[in-house]
Amino acid sequence: MARATVVHPGAASAARRWPAERWAAVARAERVAGRRVVVTGSDAERALAEGVARAAGLAPGDVLAGRTDLLELAAVVAGAGRVLCGDTGVAHLATAFGVPSVLLFGPTPPSEWGPPPERGQHVVLHRGDRGDPHADAPDPALLAITVADVLAVTRDRFPYNPLGSRQGMGITDKITGRVKKAAGDLTDDASMRQQGRKEERKGEAKEQQARAEERADAKADEVRNLERQT
Repeated sequence: MARATVVHPGAASAARRWPAERWAAVARAERVAGRRVVVTGSDAERALAEGVARAAGLAPGDVLAGRTDLLELAAVVAGAGRVLCGDTGVAHLATAFGVPSVLLFGPTPPSEWGPPPERGQHVVLHRGDRGDPHADAPDPALLAITVADVLAVTRDRFPYNPLGSRQGMGITDKITGRVKKAAGDLTDDASMRQQGRKEERKGEAKEQQARAEERADAKADEVRNLERQT
């Protein structure tokens, strides 16, 4: 699953749902480019996800909608190469994990719920001002975003994610550990608390390793640049 493109076509309201056929076109382009593509969503969104996957030529096993709980979904996002979605919770996960993402905003300005603008690995597409986030049809600003707009990012501007998945998996382990610790506290289960502490320490170790590898890569890039100049 690591390095896969995650396509998350659903959203809580129709106003924030980009048309399924457009998601399918984007997913198909990602597949043609040689990337593994998975489609995520809730159990209620499984039919939507299956329709997108069929139209994109994906295998049934690439549909993860309805097959993951929250922690498992977080792990999928953390290990992804890129995330393509609307203004949803999955967008926030991608931002939290530092996973490159293309985020499609419609009725709600990204200045309110989008990623910090200084984080260049998250590209926000927004073609309007403000609409009704609870409307029963896609917002006009969302519909103004075309498949070509998204592909212009994924083909030309989108960065690869060499370390985000390692750091993200560390964060996921920490989240899992904290959930288990809380469950152990609630049930007075010492074994569960111990498992939680172990998971949390494992996540911290993974994060430290990822940061060390990032520093080493940056140093190697610096050396290569100096060699080119001499």
